[in-house]
Amino acid sequence: MAVGDASPLLQEVLDQDRFERSKQQDIFLFNDSRQVLQRLYSVGFIGIHNEQSASFVFCHDGKDPDREFSGETRILVHPCYWLALATSKTRIKLEEAEEIHDEYEIEVTSESRSIRNKRIESLIQELNDIDEGMKGAYDFESWCVNALKIVFAGTLCNIEAHPNKISLQQRDVVGTNLGESKFWKRVLNDYKTRQVIFEIKNYKDLSASEYRQINSYLCNDYGAFAFIVTRAPNNNLEKGKELNWAKELYSEHKKVVIKISCKFLEKHLKKLRNPQKHDALDKELNSLLDTYVRRYFTIKAR
Repeated sequence: MAVGDASPLLQEVLDQDRFERSKQQDIFLFNDSRQVLQRLYSVGFIGIHNEQSASFVFCHDGKDPDREFSGETRILVHPCYWLALATSKTRIKLEEAEEIHDEYEIEVTSESRSIRNKRIESLIQELNDIDEGMKGAYDFESWCVNALKIVFAGTLCNIEAHPNKISLQQRDVVGTNLGESKFWKRVLNDYKTRQVIFEIKNYKDLSASEYRQINSYLCNDYGAFAFIVTRAPNNNLEKGKELNWAKELYSEHKKVVIKISCKFLEKHLKKLRNPQKHDALDKELNSLLDTYVRRYFTIKAR
């Protein structure tokens, strides 16, 4: 079939957002269905029709291809997969399929991890190129949406920006809490939060208005828990300002708003280059929430 016909079929899979964590993270690292086709081509799953030789050419080196596909480019699933895919209908005759050209004379290697890491590095570099403040606000929000999707793949789904555009209260980014890790089960059980809000602020210092704004958002399925993502160098609350406002929100409304730095997201993107057996992100978020409950919200004796 033509690439233009294949792309929508792939996009249906890319949009599902319910695969297990490592697969979902890899999916989010693809920008679109064209990149998926390039990877399928690089491992020999599909071939490209060569107009000059009137045959399909297959590559098997596993490297990131530099070949661009147009909507009219004809592609073919390699015949060796037809039986496994229960393919009974095809526009190509078997004898024609036997004329395909497999480029096996090159060294067969696998660079999947390298390609994955390059995409992560590219995303991290994008953050460094975004200006703080109003000028880079839109780009920073877009970057955060991509980073949150990858970092929280398998635990939060349907992460999107401005999901309630027609509402008076337009939350920046919202994801659905699946309750499938210790931290997110805690958020769901203790704070009744199914829809998790991430307010995106492209600057370092927060004021009382940000906390008042997010307080108005927290009701119904949004529960009593949310995040504010900032350009601050770390997750620590500033004494006398952010600390007081976060404490007031908890003491008067029993709502928890946790500040996280974009550097926090960057750190956990970097960790994905060499995934660990234990969930470092879940452990750190649990520890961060403990810090709020045990230290920030504790009323000190006079």
